[in-house]
Amino acid sequence: MDRQVRIDVPIKDLYKQSKVINFNPAYQRAYIAKDNVKWQQNLITNIIENQSIIPPIYSRVSSEVLDMEIDNPNRINEEDTLKILGYTTEMIDGQQRTLTIRDFMEDKFRLGVCRPVHTEIKNNRVATRKYPLDGFSFSEIKSQFPEVAEKFENHSFSMICNCSADDDLIHKMFLDLNDLNNMTAQEKRNAINSEVAVYVRNTARLEPHKLFTMEDNLKGRYIRMTFKKMVQDELLAKIVSVVNGIAYVNGFNNKSLDEMYNSTAYKMEFKDDKKVKKVLDIMFKVIENETDHWKYHTSSILLNLAMVIKYVVDNKDVKVDNWEEFGEWFFDKHVQLCKQTQDNIDIGITETAYGQKTRLGSSAIDVKFRRDTLIKELKEIIE
Repeated sequence: MDRQVRIDVPIKDLYKQSKVINFNPAYQRAYIAKDNVKWQQNLITNIIENQSIIPPIYSRVSSEVLDMEIDNPNRINEEDTLKILGYTTEMIDGQQRTLTIRDFMEDKFRLGVCRPVHTEIKNNRVATRKYPLDGFSFSEIKSQFPEVAEKFENHSFSMICNCSADDDLIHKMFLDLNDLNNMTAQEKRNAINSEVAVYVRNTARLEPHKLFTMEDNLKGRYIRMTFKKMVQDELLAKIVSVVNGIAYVNGFNNKSLDEMYNSTAYKMEFKDDKKVKKVLDIMFKVIENETDHWKYHTSSILLNLAMVIKYVVDNKDVKVDNWEEFGEWFFDKHVQLCKQTQDNIDIGITETAYGQKTRLGSSAIDVKFRRDTLIKELKEIIE
């Protein structure tokens, strides 16, 4: 680390700087606190009621900090604090807390139960005042109890500011600071310094391909899943592994995807974006108006669809004139391949091999079996 300093930042100053801080660098997790209002309310209530000491937040600052004359990196005066805060570029750890505070100050949610008690000495007597703030917004607190709002805005956070041009070092810090037990495999992959991580994140979430359109309730419009914990990123990562062929060598398991994210081929650039986009565009054509089989628009089944589409795209002898009709064939064939015969049911076999491997299979053998089963059916109608 080129330089690390610690500053104490009042909430009001942190709020101002939050307008220009990048809270979503490639390694960062999604802002999930906004979906847990109870957690947000508890955070704000603890600050208002108890003036709680919140764990330090960690940020990245620009190289201008290197030019500052700082005697003690742990005791920064007010003038230098504001300078360093102005050089803050991205949030390494503390995103959920900072954005929650910003959302509260912008009236995006109200308090739950909040009843602070302020005590002061007047004329040698202890005066106590209780504030009933249940259900209040921040603007209502500022209007009715400005002294409470002022105390909240002056509450300070400790911020550990890190200056380094080494992205790998910053990403490692993010992982070390976060409780990995609470992170999904895809959230951990997202923190890997790799261009495939940037591509997946942008295409699945930040500037999403229309296939990954999300409704206000976090449900996918075209994909039957709830877009939380980067599940859409994981689906896209698996589609990428279909396009580059890794899925047929190592499968769809976490180890395979981790190795893909860490591969030297994707460290500095991602060259498969056009190939992946072509598959995504066709997938969207297939399911955009497809509603008869909505319950089959799951990630595992859509991966089967991606595999067949990739096969068609790569084979000039196979031509599809109408992708919507192709979609009808695909979903009808999927249902047929999952349907168990009565003879097998009678002897206790309740699921076909294709259905089971689509639902559970992630090894290279299982992935190839899923693809080859569908391609065999496709060839029969072509021939």
